[in-house]
Amino acid sequence: MTAKILEPVLKRFCTNSWPDTILFTGEPYFSKKELVFPYVVQSLANSPEKIEQTKKQMEKNIHPDFYYFPLNYIAIGDEKNPGHGTVRHLLQHFIPYRAENNHPRFVWISDAKKLRDEAESALLKTLEEPPNNIHFILFADNKEGIKQTILSRSILFHYHETNTQRKQNTWETFWLTTGYKSSPTFLLLQEKGILNEIHLFYENLPESFYNFLTFDDFISQKIIKPLQKEKLDIKTEALNLALLPLFYAAKEKILNTQASMPFSIESLSLAQAKKVSMSLLTLFQRLKLRYFGTRPPNLNLILATFYQEIYS
Repeated sequence: MTAKILEPVLKRFCTNSWPDTILFTGEPYFSKKELVFPYVVQSLANSPEKIEQTKKQMEKNIHPDFYYFPLNYIAIGDEKNPGHGTVRHLLQHFIPYRAENNHPRFVWISDAKKLRDEAESALLKTLEEPPNNIHFILFADNKEGIKQTILSRSILFHYHETNTQRKQNTWETFWLTTGYKSSPTFLLLQEKGILNEIHLFYENLPESFYNFLTFDDFISQKIIKPLQKEKLDIKTEALNLALLPLFYAAKEKILNTQASMPFSIESLSLAQAKKVSMSLLTLFQRLKLRYFGTRPPNLNLILATFYQEIYS
């Protein structure tokens, strides 16, 4: 199902009642989260005035009616003193209680496959007979490896995006996962319209994206000159913010079998794939040398993580 089909269904859940257990499969987690999360916020907020407050509480995992399991492995927890984010903690400190006015409560499991065997077994009884007004929302890339007991008690939705949605979500996911979306530099570039220029370049990434001059000209005209004109001394940070999503875009472009590229890495022989990867690596090194010199660039953990993710 695409977002166009799923959104009316989610709206109906908000208006009427959520199923006891829902499992969303398909696209990467952050794409599914971006689709589903706002509707859960809406259900918990009860009124438009409380939307932002509710969203912030949920994102910090402090909302009393929202229990969040992140993407890491989910353990059963200590029998006497289970830590937050374990199944025993959920069963002892969240499940037994009711919300005021019988409002819905939600358990959000970011990756159902990360439930360890003993944790999954402890949770099964609750899934079989869920308490009133408690709803489980689970995510996974596919159904493989998920116990039949969970599958049989879940309403399944397989979500896939259109190419336009995928491109937009890749951009949003990048900023979300790097944590830079709330940084002063990000907000400043957004205010000055420079970030929009980066996004437009990203959306119209040419087939010759591997050409050094393509990036060099863009960075010079759309980033360096506007920064100089504004007399903003944030060149290093701005280039950091600009270069990383562009390389991320290049990676997505070359890996996307639906793109108009005549090949993808998956379809290449090992030798060819290595050559393509090395071309991107060479481009990266040339840009880094040009704009940051031979000294180690001050790009913090984000660059190291990004670099490792793409070229490992």
